[in-house]
Amino acid sequence: MLSALRSTSALYPAICETPTEAVCRLTTALTSAEAYEDAYSRLYEQVGSLIARKQIAEEEANRISKFNAEILGHNNPSQRIMYVDRIRTELAEAKMVSIFVQHYWILLTLLFAENR
Repeated sequence: MLSALRSTSALYPAICETPTEAVCRLTTALTSAEAYEDAYSRLYEQVGSLIARKQIAEEEANRISKFNAEILGHNNPSQRIMYVDRIRTELAEAKMVSIFVQHYWILLTLLFAENR
């Protein structure tokens, strides 16, 4: 009987604690959760900003793509090289922004899942 009681108290520590201990434990848990709430709020704001930047980058990539189609018909090879190089650079930057948005979205999702 004693061993069964010990195993039960190991599985359910809240049964064996006093109301004061329970309040203390819950207060500590709440204080810890508040830090996550603040981090979640900041991360949520960053993700919103990054999503907006991603949309702008995608629009810019579409504009550049159309511009690239015009350039392909250009007769001056040196100008074509400069334009294509600029487009590649801008596309690489847009891809980086997209990766950052995806990264922060994953972090936000994980943080939100942990707090549930």
